[in-house]
Amino acid sequence: MIIIFDLDYTLFDTDKFKHDGLALFFNMNEAEFKDYYKKNFKDKGINYSPKKHLQGLGWSYKEMMAKLNEFDNWLEKEISRYLFPGAERILNRLKQADHKIILATFGDQEFQEQKISALKINGISAKEFFNEVIISDKVKAELKELRCFQGGDVLLVDDNLREAVELKEILGDKCEIFLIDGPYARYREYDIAPHNLKELARKFFLDE
Repeated sequence: MIIIFDLDYTLFDTDKFKHDGLALFFNMNEAEFKDYYKKNFKDKGINYSPKKHLQGLGWSYKEMMAKLNEFDNWLEKEISRYLFPGAERILNRLKQADHKIILATFGDQEFQEQKISALKINGISAKEFFNEVIISDKVKAELKELRCFQGGDVLLVDDNLREAVELKEILGDKCEIFLIDGPYARYREYDIAPHNLKELARKFFLDE
């Protein structure tokens, strides 16, 4: 089976990473970071990145580069602890069972690349661990890298219900959605119950 995982809010605790990680790194409290993020990114439809964050604060190029180098080092040390509990175990078991596991993530391409390059799955670089890694600022239904799985046995593991439904409509009836509970998991027009990674593990491995 081909299993396509989303990253943010699916395998990765993005809220905790923002408010417990990024906020502290940029010397903000949680409320300050939320307000800055909303005004400068979410409300404007701009994908977040630390570089854009510093540009918005008006830092000089020299100051910004020094802080971004510091951020690279921090990210390398800290990012893997923001994986959801059980994420590494289920990924490892799926890999051992010879499923093709793909990571497909949406966002600022430079920042997502940076996160994935630093992320370790069971001590292995995420780029090496997954069979394929797809990073894009386009919605997944538009990606030819995913459209090529049309008609195949595919499981979409995602927190974004609307995005998953749009991709399933392209991939066909053999495609199944396993919805992970998160901020984008509920839309009135769709009736799919959200789950968690522990329930995903039980779906494949009865001993979980």
